[in-house]
Amino acid sequence: MLKSRVSKPGQRGPGLCRSLLALFLLTLAAQAGAHEDGAYRHETSDLPAMGAWMAGIDGDRTIRSLSLPGTHGSAALHGGHIAANQTLSVTQQLNGGVRVLDLRLRHIDNVFALHHGPVFQRKFFGDALNEIQAFLQANPSETVFMRVKEEHKPENTTRSFEDTFAAYFDNYRRIIAVPGSGMRTRLSELRGKLVFLVDFRAGRSFGLGYGSFDIQDEFSVSSNWDVYRKWQRVKDHFARSTASSTQAPASINYLSASGGSFPYFVASGHVSAKTNANRLSTGRIARKGNLSVYPDFPRVSCLPRRCTIAFEGTNILARDFIRKERPAYVGFVLADFPGPDLIKAVAEVNFQGAAP
Repeated sequence: MLKSRVSKPGQRGPGLCRSLLALFLLTLAAQAGAHEDGAYRHETSDLPAMGAWMAGIDGDRTIRSLSLPGTHGSAALHGGHIAANQTLSVTQQLNGGVRVLDLRLRHIDNVFALHHGPVFQRKFFGDALNEIQAFLQANPSETVFMRVKEEHKPENTTRSFEDTFAAYFDNYRRIIAVPGSGMRTRLSELRGKLVFLVDFRAGRSFGLGYGSFDIQDEFSVSSNWDVYRKWQRVKDHFARSTASSTQAPASINYLSASGGSFPYFVASGHVSAKTNANRLSTGRIARKGNLSVYPDFPRVSCLPRRCTIAFEGTNILARDFIRKERPAYVGFVLADFPGPDLIKAVAEVNFQGAAP
């Protein structure tokens, strides 16, 4: 007579052992292979050149109709994995196709130092403006938009933040445009110019009000597993922006977040910041074809009936969404560590359909 294969109390049965072994092997497998994707890039070398790509956009198009790739924390190159959002200089970003910048200004000694929180980014506002001026002089078909906001504590100042900003504005006035018709201003009026998105209280008109945009900026995640919620916010904002009418505000959609997760992880889903690092496993397994859990995250290392669910970065997910859905409009899309595929995908939206 065959003996029953029943486990004794405290022992694991063979079925459970096999399941645990499969889980262990799948988790290891999800981290075993390098994952390099063109939507995420953590390098210091130049991006592929896209210095004059806006030349192909009809000059009658309005600000409201433009879909532009951008960077969050554009000057935040220093401070370690917690504080760093980029690896490239402003010039490198612009030459690589980025057209929306996000600069944080600390008011100190009546000038603006570039900061990310308390971390000085080893440059001043004038340095960034000089880089933008040189880029626009070399590429007069392009327009650069820049969000500007106050960061960290002012120190040793004798005038207001607005007064210091006005001094920079007047000094660089020849490259700055103040859109006279707001979001309805045509691109032909802005070529070769910098447009400020003003994110501070000002009595004088320096550009467009940052608050006049429809903005998704859920910048805090509680853990790695919260990244999917962040992606859902990005995805929902894409859908709302695409469906909105020409009377709706222009869109800004941030792919970036941090807090309980490093900025590079939110952007890439990688176990380290390296461009070709391994993907991290979520620790979840799903049957093939089952999309009830993290449906947009990739299934990897599949055995006959089960696959590991791996994390995916918002940069990759956003690029894939744009390529698949082919929306006519996505607005300004700001990312940490964007790769050339993401930049190109957002830029190409301007040429693949009738924008609202």
